[in-house]
Amino acid sequence: MEKAELLEEIRCELGLLLQDVQDKKEWYDTVIHLLKSRIPNYRSIFVYLTDETSFNYYTHLSDGKEIYQEKIYFGDEMLSIVAARGEISCDFIPGGQKIYIPFYRGHHLMGEMIIMTSQFVDYDELKFIKNIQTMLSTAPF
Repeated sequence: MEKAELLEEIRCELGLLLQDVQDKKEWYDTVIHLLKSRIPNYRSIFVYLTDETSFNYYTHLSDGKEIYQEKIYFGDEMLSIVAARGEISCDFIPGGQKIYIPFYRGHHLMGEMIIMTSQFVDYDELKFIKNIQTMLSTAPF
């Protein structure tokens, strides 16, 4: 199966699953499990949720032991820069890329998903990631 076909299949599957979701945390878990299990070059996927002052670690799936911070205050780290931009951002890391995906309810920042890949993201995958961003933003309360 070609990459574009795989991404479209996953997008459709997530679209169907979104119809049955009752809880936003259940939805975030569903998304990261599906992405991690179906896309082999996604080494790690993290989700941080926000409160009034910070990003708070929610969960992650990883091929190895990844170091993460439990709490990242607004203004610190790349998460805040990405949130201020309001759009998906990428950093190059050894052996791949780190993709930051902020998600919002209207103008309210709900959190960010971080995907660490072992390959570079192409145009088709960026379109797919934008769909993931939209789906994360439409999670039920």
